[in-house]
Amino acid sequence: MPAAMRSRNPFVRVSRAAALLFVLGCRQRASEGTEADPYEGYRRDPATAGPTAAPRASDPIQPGVLVPTQGALTLTWGDTSTPMQASIPVADGGLRVGDLATFAYPTGFVRFAVKAVQASDETAGAHAAAWLADEAEEPRFLLLELRTVSDVGARLDGLGVSAEATAVLGVQLGARLQEIAAPVRIEHAADGAWRVSSVAPQTLNLEGFGDATARARFAAVAPGRPPTVQASVDITWRAGTSEEIPVFVRPAITLQDATGLPLTLEREVDDYEEATKRIAKEGVSVEAQAFMTRERHGRLRGATRAIYQRWQGSRQAGSP
Repeated sequence: MPAAMRSRNPFVRVSRAAALLFVLGCRQRASEGTEADPYEGYRRDPATAGPTAAPRASDPIQPGVLVPTQGALTLTWGDTSTPMQASIPVADGGLRVGDLATFAYPTGFVRFAVKAVQASDETAGAHAAAWLADEAEEPRFLLLELRTVSDVGARLDGLGVSAEATAVLGVQLGARLQEIAAPVRIEHAADGAWRVSSVAPQTLNLEGFGDATARARFAAVAPGRPPTVQASVDITWRAGTSEEIPVFVRPAITLQDATGLPLTLEREVDDYEEATKRIAKEGVSVEAQAFMTRERHGRLRGATRAIYQRWQGSRQAGSP
């Protein structure tokens, strides 16, 4: 691995107050509160709680850090009868989770060991190498970054439980990035380990990651084959500490596909209506629901977004 990737570049940490506001904003627990009761406006009424294990005011928030122990990114070409596969194992990574029971506000990444790729046959290996190597035939940097998780279907504070959710992921290969939304399954296993896996493979257009050299190599080993692949992940995690999450310098991104995805999702989904449905399902009292007007909701979103943008700016300013 190049020395530049091993250099240290500590993450800029958000202040405790800002992080708490961000977590509360993601949960849509909006309230201006009062000096006597800062939580006024979003207390839940236990009598109206839903039948599922939805979040309750009495449930403590349990932040945590997860460190990957094993897993891989699997790329599949061809039809289902004779698929070709290339499996790229996990090298390192880590997740910081705002609340493990609801998997609220997870941020982190997994870096993959491109040198250790395992292919089902020589042809599959050539397909993978066409995109995973740079112009000098050296392995390229491969990172999967978790941006957010929404619609977690159940609480995960027990053992042997799982839930499906929607994850927004950033996939970086070399200096190029694609952003996708994909269904994932989150499992808190009976032995205490955590597992995050794809519900179904997702189609990736590899041209978004490659340059002229990569396209020429792929055309030579796979004439006539479209530059698409089915990608899936299956990663096991253990409880860890922030000190175990590696820090390094990422290659600067020169091209990003699907940058309009967050804007598209925002246009198609009325966040205020979704938040209203969610807090009603969680058993929030009618009075508290009436307190959360669209105007207050918009102000909270704006404040949360400003905090996130300041954090991103500080993080980028601290990068060499």
